[in-house]
Amino acid sequence: MQRQIRDDESKTFAQRLEANKELGTILKDQEEAMLANADIMISHAQSQKEILDNEENRIALQEAQNETAAILAQITGFESEQMVNKVALEKELAETKRELALESATGVERELLELEQGYEAQLELARKAGVDKTEITQQYWNQVGDIIDAELQKELDAEKAAQ
Repeated sequence: MQRQIRDDESKTFAQRLEANKELGTILKDQEEAMLANADIMISHAQSQKEILDNEENRIALQEAQNETAAILAQITGFESEQMVNKVALEKELAETKRELALESATGVERELLELEQGYEAQLELARKAGVDKTEITQQYWNQVGDIIDAELQKELDAEKAAQ
């Protein structure tokens, strides 16, 4: 149910993120229950092997231990899916917020927001690539200055024209 809510695009981001968080809690509970059952099976198989150390009981013990490993692998896969979906939802939410900010901005605000969003994207790429961010940051601030200078020049020109 939580996966369905998380993946339902008609739900709000808050609902979807909460469902994904709840899914994480459910997975932890499931892991504990499954591992507790596996431990019981291992204990039982170990006891049987101690009573009678034969091939059948050794195989049963090994199978119980293998089941524990399989459970851990399955839970790790579920947890990975949950983390990937959390990151995807957070990115989608951030992108939606950026789009909404751009839609409500006008003129210079819009230019600066677009520049900032591009700058943030470049910083993220540089971080992932392990590249120095100094040049990117310097270029960003130069562009901010150019936009502000251009706007100030427009205002000065408008004042001169009005006089």
